[in-house]
Amino acid sequence: MRNPGHSHIADVVPLGELLAQLAEETAELAQASLHLRRSIEGKDPTNVATEEAEAKLLEEIADVYVCVDMVCASLTRAGNANIIKEIFEAKQYKLSRWERRLRERGDNCADACPILGDADRPPAEQEPPRM
Repeated sequence: MRNPGHSHIADVVPLGELLAQLAEETAELAQASLHLRRSIEGKDPTNVATEEAEAKLLEEIADVYVCVDMVCASLTRAGNANIIKEIFEAKQYKLSRWERRLRERGDNCADACPILGDADRPPAEQEPPRM
């Protein structure tokens, strides 16, 4: 999750500003997600091509990852040395819960949701998102 080569950004930019940037980027990610959905489903036509909407989504995901990394670095410096472990544990719990819900619905999660298999691996061993 963290890139130590750039964590000095968290030394310069105050946590409040990092949180504001994270909020802005997550809002842009939400908009990009909705645009791609509209483009794919075609129920509410949009002038954005699917390829363009997907590229924008990936860009916004990267922006959110950067902000999350910097917020984590800042919180670590502020005394929460276990933040990455806490996030990893929360991620494992949430992915397991999602997978369980899909199984309860009768879906085969191993085939339909290959990313869920990553939940049992420590962050350093997980595959990076494909962009």
